[in-house]
Amino acid sequence: MATGVLMTAAWAFDPHGPEFRTLNGPVPLAVRGMGLPATPGLYAVTCGDCLCHVGTSGGLAARVRALATLGTHRGSAEVLCAAFCTGGAPMVWWEALPDVATARERERGFKRHYGEPPQPRATYGGCVNGATGPHRRRRGLRLLGGRLCRGRVQDRREVQPAVPSTVRTGLGAGRHSARPLDGTCPARGDTVRFVGIDLGASTIHCVVLDESRHVIDGRLLLPNESAELKSVTASATAVAIDAPAALSTAPHADDTSLSPKFRVARCCEIALGREHRVWVPWVTPMAGGTVAGWMRVGFRLYAELAANGHTPIEVYPHAGFRILAGRALPKKSTFAGVRERIALLRAQGVVAEWMQLWSHDALDAALAALLALRAHDGTATPVGCSHDGSAIWVPKTSGS
Repeated sequence: MATGVLMTAAWAFDPHGPEFRTLNGPVPLAVRGMGLPATPGLYAVTCGDCLCHVGTSGGLAARVRALATLGTHRGSAEVLCAAFCTGGAPMVWWEALPDVATARERERGFKRHYGEPPQPRATYGGCVNGATGPHRRRRGLRLLGGRLCRGRVQDRREVQPAVPSTVRTGLGAGRHSARPLDGTCPARGDTVRFVGIDLGASTIHCVVLDESRHVIDGRLLLPNESAELKSVTASATAVAIDAPAALSTAPHADDTSLSPKFRVARCCEIALGREHRVWVPWVTPMAGGTVAGWMRVGFRLYAELAANGHTPIEVYPHAGFRILAGRALPKKSTFAGVRERIALLRAQGVVAEWMQLWSHDALDAALAALLALRAHDGTATPVGCSHDGSAIWVPKTSGS
């Protein structure tokens, strides 16, 4: 090869290992045109003699496409490093399976036998997390349509300015994009992102899901870190916030069927109690009333996001979890409450590592992100009675 990169032999699955003959492929990793199904399944990526990534998804097509953009997908840097080190184009193998649980069991079988990718670790240990691969030290490296090139090779489409410590890529069909290997992306324009925000008076928890319901980002912020929050939500497809969107106008002030507490509430708070038997522990005050600190943070956040072109939806994660469960849950601050909420998120296809170690605020943010996604795809519904335009979004059920 003119590039001086060693082309290694092709990866071979062990005939004494997990069954691999049911795998489809391989096909070159590409932004589009791979022909993968939008179903649950297992996928593996090889470069030359390196098994560089094995994963699962509830939607194979979108998940592997996210990997091909070399953006926020956690395997992207390892794949790119392996491509450089082997000189081989990334190749995708996949198998459609009945559900995510079956796919994860298959994934565990592969990793038990071969070890955690990249493998063989003795040869490609430097590619773990893409942290020490030589591609990080060589600006100008490009991977175009499955060929590794250095120097003046360019895509015939728009070429973006040089970005420090990045590799410019155009995987498949001439697609061109630029991605830093630290997991951030200057534009993120081709990644579908759903942001969930749980806030308090002193902290803000943010969780970001991709279209396959994988957690691709998470932040713990202070309320005054507006620039960081703007970065997280910059290209969000939808945003959901666990906080009231506006002060109450008390449209039910004369409704004597309500307790005095709820006569000053917004329509959505009343409708949530009447329709779903979930009564908020607080009601949003009217103008001139005492506003809790966390509500003031929320009002400012809605205004900032609106100024940045977003239209956030309001959610109440306690109600969302209860509706998904179909019953009351243990308190979220208890061990049992955390476990049940994790189980509900996983049953909805939310994928994240070490979720059992998350705080209940982070789990609420994850549920908010899920509701942002579900509102976008039509499987969440707003609750309200239209007098004041307020709405709290909840999962859509068979009867709603």
